[in-house]
Amino acid sequence: MGLTDDKTMVNGDTPKELDKNGRRTKAAEEILSTEVSYCNGLDLLVEHFIQPMKIYGILSMDEIDVIFSNIESLHGLSKEMVSKLKLRLENWEVESTIIGDVLVEMFSYLKMFKPYFDSRSAANQLRIRYEKSNDRFRNFLSRVNCGQTLDSLLLMPIQRIPRYQLLLKELVKRTEPEHPDFENLTEALAKAQETATDLNEHIRQIENESKIFEIINMFPNDDLDLIISDSNNSPKMKPSRKLNPNFHVLFPVMTS
Repeated sequence: MGLTDDKTMVNGDTPKELDKNGRRTKAAEEILSTEVSYCNGLDLLVEHFIQPMKIYGILSMDEIDVIFSNIESLHGLSKEMVSKLKLRLENWEVESTIIGDVLVEMFSYLKMFKPYFDSRSAANQLRIRYEKSNDRFRNFLSRVNCGQTLDSLLLMPIQRIPRYQLLLKELVKRTEPEHPDFENLTEALAKAQETATDLNEHIRQIENESKIFEIINMFPNDDLDLIISDSNNSPKMKPSRKLNPNFHVLFPVMTS
């Protein structure tokens, strides 16, 4: 007879149970690993962009506030979440360790994302304008060597809220209702879903503007007059500078 009998492992877990527990462990580890990556991205924003801009006066404090909003507060929140999750996962026992209480506590601060979302339209307009017209700002960006662009780093908080929702759905799916963490995880998921719903309109607007800015960057030496049409094909004027009276870029705003 081998090490197993009737498909039961030495520790009493069947292969099916081991697979289930492995999936739950993987889901929990992914929450931590993606939070570490997100936190590292915010580290880059603070250390390579915000702090040098303040020290060397690349932009005024008001301009820095417009572009970066409350990134430093979001960075602090993420660092705290990483620290608390690491403590739990270092002593992980799939059947007994809980992390839902940490997530419920941390997700009660998700409202801190709203000022950042609210600021993105003005931030994008200022950043794009300065990349075209402010030599000092443009030269500073060209010298930063951190492996990622300012644009991609500024998108990270926008992408994080939907990511929380997906990660929590997976962990709840892999957690049995009788598990001591199930109730807290369900509450944390509800908080993530509520925040995502509140911010969805902001996300759509930001995604649309990002597409528009991609078009602008295709014409780095030109000024474009953008006319944005909504889902009802009703034209809306987007503030910008004209290339000429007869040249426009039409771009549909997708809504759902």
